[in-house]
Amino acid sequence: MFGICLVVSRKKPSSKVIQILSAICFPKTDNIVYATRGGFWIAKGAKRWINSGEGVLRLTTRMCLQKNKEPCKPKLIMDLDRLIENLATKLKLDAVPQKNKKGHYPLQIGASPEVTVHPLDTGLFMTAKILPIPKEGNKEALFIYLMKANLLRQGTGGGAIGIDKEEQFFTLSYTLPFEVNDQVFYESLEDFLNYVDYWKEEIVKYNVSLL
Repeated sequence: MFGICLVVSRKKPSSKVIQILSAICFPKTDNIVYATRGGFWIAKGAKRWINSGEGVLRLTTRMCLQKNKEPCKPKLIMDLDRLIENLATKLKLDAVPQKNKKGHYPLQIGASPEVTVHPLDTGLFMTAKILPIPKEGNKEALFIYLMKANLLRQGTGGGAIGIDKEEQFFTLSYTLPFEVNDQVFYESLEDFLNYVDYWKEEIVKYNVSLL
């Protein structure tokens, strides 16, 4: 499996930017993904612009690529229904979460933010809103700070900080592989919520420091 170097940009990167970032990323990974509001672009592999209407960081930081750079096929079909049912039993939830019309499971655990879980071709995808995007402060500096956290994987647990489609909230997204059992799912969800709580405080602190 190959790593991904995720770079956020307002527009498709120039050749000069690609050259500079390639020198930084390629020693660690052979795939750089540039995410923009209009889509994402893989610098090595597909080498083409891929349109995406899902917003700047609906793209996850984990992609499964084989040696021939083709997307990996899942080794098994995950029984997400079973995982959700067993999670509800373990946490003694009042009711088993039900998937909506989109096939997404909304999980509300105590006072934690709601987590949405659904399967993707690359694995199990979970996302949650961290907090509203601050209206005051230096937004550009804040976005660069969060971009660096994604790029260096500092405090994200391998996930990606992004924004929702309405551009009102910061979000955290994470992808689990298909080969996951009940314990791994539970622990991953617990870690994910801890990272959401961490960034809820960290974003506020950093934004205040910019005022």
